[in-house]
Amino acid sequence: MDELASVLSNLYSFDSEGDLDFASTIILLLKYWDDIKAHVNKDNAECRSELIRILNRMAILHGETNIPVACGVRVVVCHIESSYLNDEEARLVHCITDIHIDRATSIIKAKTAA
Repeated sequence: MDELASVLSNLYSFDSEGDLDFASTIILLLKYWDDIKAHVNKDNAECRSELIRILNRMAILHGETNIPVACGVRVVVCHIESSYLNDEEARLVHCITDIHIDRATSIIKAKTAA
């Protein structure tokens, strides 16, 4: 929850280009994660841990140069991590990340329709 909270304050301060970077990052990384899940055992914690490690590194690197991308990566990390936990806080994080994933989808749809 703390990791997600640190990102939330930035999410509604992006300009339209930042919104598109944020949304594209989320959509692409979730598609990649879905592709990985389709080819490995659902309970493969090693694969999930490695992806989360890579994504955390990516968020750190982009945190210095592209805040919207870094925030998108953090949302995806929190979403993946929370989906494998079963406590109340994890369910809350998953619901919050679902909202931002839906927002990202809407941003991409609006951009492609324009």
